[in-house]
Amino acid sequence: MIDTMKELLRTHDMCVFATTADQGPHCSLMAYVCDDAARHVYMVTFRDSVKFRNLSQNPAVSLLVDTRETHGKGRRAETMALTAS
Repeated sequence: MIDTMKELLRTHDMCVFATTADQGPHCSLMAYVCDDAARHVYMVTFRDSVKFRNLSQNPAVSLLVDTRETHGKGRRAETMALTAS
């Protein structure tokens, strides 16, 4: 299972990044890269963005990577998703 999770991270480059702070939850569609071991995920954002401000206030985040682009509407049953908190 862990190898499947790592492969999902390595073969995709878009994610939903969820943060929260005083004003509530906020989701952002973001590009990412991960290291070869798929242990670290890297993203870049501006310091004046909501996600950066939320992350500065509350480091609890969630990241969703999925295969919906790969499988499309006709093969939804095959779609995989990985959520890391």
